[in-house]
Amino acid sequence: MTIYIPSQELVQAGLEAVYGDLAAPTVQLMGITDCKIIPHPEGSQIIDKRGTTMPAYISTIDRLWAEANLSGVVCYTQFNYWLDCLFGIDASNPYGYLAELDPTTTIQSLNLLHGQPDVTYSMGGGIVDRLTIRGSNNGPLTFTAHLLGMGSVPDVIEGALTDSAVVVAMGNHCAFWIDPIAGPIGTTPVLTTAFTFEADIIVDRKLVWHMGALNPDSFRHGKWLGSKLKLNLQMTSDMQDILDEIMAEEVSPHGYVVRIRATDALTTSIFTLDFAGEALTSPQLYTYSEGVVTLELELAAKFTSDATFLSCWGADLVLP
Repeated sequence: MTIYIPSQELVQAGLEAVYGDLAAPTVQLMGITDCKIIPHPEGSQIIDKRGTTMPAYISTIDRLWAEANLSGVVCYTQFNYWLDCLFGIDASNPYGYLAELDPTTTIQSLNLLHGQPDVTYSMGGGIVDRLTIRGSNNGPLTFTAHLLGMGSVPDVIEGALTDSAVVVAMGNHCAFWIDPIAGPIGTTPVLTTAFTFEADIIVDRKLVWHMGALNPDSFRHGKWLGSKLKLNLQMTSDMQDILDEIMAEEVSPHGYVVRIRATDALTTSIFTLDFAGEALTSPQLYTYSEGVVTLELELAAKFTSDATFLSCWGADLVLP
């Protein structure tokens, strides 16, 4: 009898060349603190006229799919996999990403494996539709990812994969810039001010089934709706100017472009996240963190006309 021991769990990924090709795992994912693959077989009962009060005699499986939730710490040296899944594949270092207006870049789909050597399940065709990145003044940057994919099946962990050397992105690595939404982005630094941030990147992707397919055979892209960025900043005179700008608007919400950049101690690993958004609601007055007054700023994603940006989300990653 197999005894399942959580301490033996691994999370691996196969990088699919074609959607749903169930690529063998080639990456042992590092820094993953939680992983759940949730199968969704969808069946139905045919309520036909059989002269009985019983619920059904005929039943069918209509389609198969699954979803997965992962969380972990942001490791510079593996975070390109998640950015490839979200924005589209960039195979060269330094890596550059953009939320495209008309998606043409092929996104990375994953064959995701979770388990221990003798009890493993996988989800092929995994696509990311939500990636949330959080940072605070103490501790590592963390992320959560939500994936949609094909029906979950028993699989086998690849025993030949080894742990990669990784560098963890930390809150003390981060610098911030806030500028008007028309840009240019990365012009005005926010010095010794930020306490926390939460970047919630959402794209409305959907799985697609055609006749002849029990599992999804493709997917479609959608809008980057619902995306937002939350910042908790010490209430300096510069932050008060931002608060006053937001509260003074009477025609349309005030917008900003924000750059968050994490640089490791050796300055060889650099992760940059760019965002354009507007304040649909005014920040709450007189909030507190670390015993000081703060500005809690929440911005909803919006297109920027900044000629160097022209999107709502962007990212760059430089690795050694």
